[in-house]
Amino acid sequence: MAPQWKSNSKFRPPSPSLSKFRPRALSRKLTRGLITGILFLCLLFILRQSGFAHSKYQFNYVPLPIHPERYPLPPSSLIRLPRHRSKKFPKIQHPPTPETPKSRQVREGRLQEVKDAFLHSWKGYKQEAWGKDELRPIQGGFKTPFCGWAATMVDSLDTLWIMGLKEEFEISLIELRTVDFTNTKGCTINLFETTIRHLGGLLAAFDISGGKYYVLVEKAVELAEVLYTAFDTPNRMPSPHYLWSAYGISLFL
Repeated sequence: MAPQWKSNSKFRPPSPSLSKFRPRALSRKLTRGLITGILFLCLLFILRQSGFAHSKYQFNYVPLPIHPERYPLPPSSLIRLPRHRSKKFPKIQHPPTPETPKSRQVREGRLQEVKDAFLHSWKGYKQEAWGKDELRPIQGGFKTPFCGWAATMVDSLDTLWIMGLKEEFEISLIELRTVDFTNTKGCTINLFETTIRHLGGLLAAFDISGGKYYVLVEKAVELAEVLYTAFDTPNRMPSPHYLWSAYGISLFL
């Protein structure tokens, strides 16, 4: 005889519908956990990009004046840089518009023409004026109107990166290490040109390369210490041109 189940027994046989429900419940829990984990990672990424996380780059720099200041200011009168994370600038680039295969061919052809023209000039600079300021395109050789600090090379760093010339970019960084902004004797500095071409070129290349090459910011700080001496005037208005020397006092022109 088959066993008879008593109504007051604590044991009940497993229900067929319950055994089918358990794998479904487990699958739903796994799915919910996976979705929750993905949402958490997305939220963490958004917070990091929005500036709530720590800064991507950490600089521990203590400024050392190259020359003693002739017109020093009390520390209490200086405005300190903000410590908090800077706000993110909104995107201003126009979104790309759909293009036909023909228009794409035209665009890429123009890009290649620009790149070829740049490489022609870059080749001449490397052959005739490597590590110097400017190339003499007709006579050959070079000029050094910017203290011999490789103005063309530094100003071209971000262009090299944008054009995908990474090998030329890294070759230029090797040469950049030999440029000593602080060891110059009798050099007339054009403050505006040196700021936009050298200082701006270094910072732009550091930013566009994702901060991978720390020598760029090291050289930017080194140059900034030199340019800061232009503001050592009675009213703190900088001189646009001044004769600077690492071995003496700056002479304002």
